[in-house]
Amino acid sequence: MTYRINNLQTFVIAAFISVFCTLNSAAQEVEKHLVYLSNELNIGNYFGYSGDLNYIYNEKYSAKIGIIGNIRRSQNEPSDYRPGLVGLLSFGIIGPYETIGSVNLQVGRIYYLNSKRNTRLNAAIGIGFTNIRTVENWQSNQEADFGSNYTYDFVESNNASLIINPKIEFPLGRIFGFTVSPTAVINNNSNYYGVGLGYMIGIIRSKPVSKY
Repeated sequence: MTYRINNLQTFVIAAFISVFCTLNSAAQEVEKHLVYLSNELNIGNYFGYSGDLNYIYNEKYSAKIGIIGNIRRSQNEPSDYRPGLVGLLSFGIIGPYETIGSVNLQVGRIYYLNSKRNTRLNAAIGIGFTNIRTVENWQSNQEADFGSNYTYDFVESNNASLIINPKIEFPLGRIFGFTVSPTAVINNNSNYYGVGLGYMIGIIRSKPVSKY
């Protein structure tokens, strides 16, 4: 899953650069078209990262393509589980971790929350293709000398998900700002609920339109 997420992140960044250059060459339309990249750290029932390529038309309508990659300890880990020497030497990187990763497409509506137009709500909703990995079939392994005292299996599934993401954006200037992003990934297998904290960079705010 990490390989797929990394490839998609490369695609999103390349697409962002392409659209950014196109819009820069059409300066007369810049007031109607905003395009930017956002990155966030997620905290909730999982912990991880999300990234989006965002587009806003006429400061009213939004669309974005994004990725979400989150991880957590197994929720059914035995209370007496020990990682063994291998787990200790890997500093906990190797272990019974569950993951949820999603590729998603969302559309939304922009609402400015103050007269200065430096705080806005990007109320977005969409669908996602979600890969979920859980830890199952825990079996005691008391004879292990250096390894874990339990064996377990990773079980993967792919699901369609509903993505709810009402993001609050703070465009501090023309190209940089911060984001606070409550997010829900809902499907029939395992759900993610949390909030993302991050930044956005690109064409995030329109230039003042001259009357002359």
